[in-house]
Amino acid sequence: CTISMELIYDGEAWVGIGISPTGLMEGANTILGVPAYGIVKKFNSTGDPTKQVPFAMMNETLQTLMNASLTQADGKTVVSFSKYLNEEGENEILSKGENTFIWAVGTGNEPGYHAARGEFTLDFTATAAAPPPALEPPPAPEPALSTKDCTKEFCENQLSPGYLLRYQISVPTDTTLDVCDGCTISMELIYDGEAWVSVAFSTDGAMVGGEAVIGMPGAGTVQKYMMDAKSDDGVQ
Repeated sequence: CTISMELIYDGEAWVGIGISPTGLMEGANTILGVPAYGIVKKFNSTGDPTKQVPFAMMNETLQTLMNASLTQADGKTVVSFSKYLNEEGENEILSKGENTFIWAVGTGNEPGYHAARGEFTLDFTATAAAPPPALEPPPAPEPALSTKDCTKEFCENQLSPGYLLRYQISVPTDTTLDVCDGCTISMELIYDGEAWVSVAFSTDGAMVGGEAVIGMPGAGTVQKYMMDAKSDDGVQ
C-alpha cells in the first residue's frame, strides 16, 4: 500500500513532514522538499538542537518516493509525493490505527533551522480523519500579569501549551530591587513531554546574539551556550 501527500505552504521555504511514533524529531523519518537544491528526498532526523541542519539524507538505495515534485509559484511552495506505508528500517505508517506525524517549514529555500514546527495525528480507520493543523500556528496568548511578589515566591509564565516557566528573583539584604546589585534569578522549566528544553536571554528577541541555557537529557547536562549563529560553530 502507498500514501500520497501534498504539502502546500503559503510562502517560499523548505517544507517537511515526518513519521514519528513519539511525536519528537529525534528518531523520525522525514520527507523534505528543498527548493534550493530542487529535491524531494527522505531523511533521518537527528533531533540535535545544536545542529543547523538536524537531518541526514538516507542512502540513495532507500530513496523510494514516487511521483515526487516540488514547485514554487505566486509565493507558494508545493511539495507532493507518494510513499510506501511499510518500508524496512523505517517507521511504519499504519493503515489501521493512529499515526503521529511531525511537520516543519524553514526560514528560506536553503536547508537550515525551522521557522515553525509541530505535530499531529491521523487515524486512517476513522470515517473522517482529523485534519492537520495550519502551518502558521496561532500566536500564544499574552500571559496574565502576575499579582505575586516574585522576590518572595515563584511566579509562573505559560510559554506554550505543555511548557511552563517558573522563576523567582533573589535580592540581597544590602541592595534593593531597583538597584539589584548582586541579584540572582532561579528558573524552573517544566515540559509535558520528554525532550531537550531551553530558555535564552536576548535583547532583541532574536536567536543569534542570545545566551541560552539548554538541558540535554541524553547527556544529563544543564549548560550555558552563546548563540553566535544558526550553525554548529555558532553554539558555544
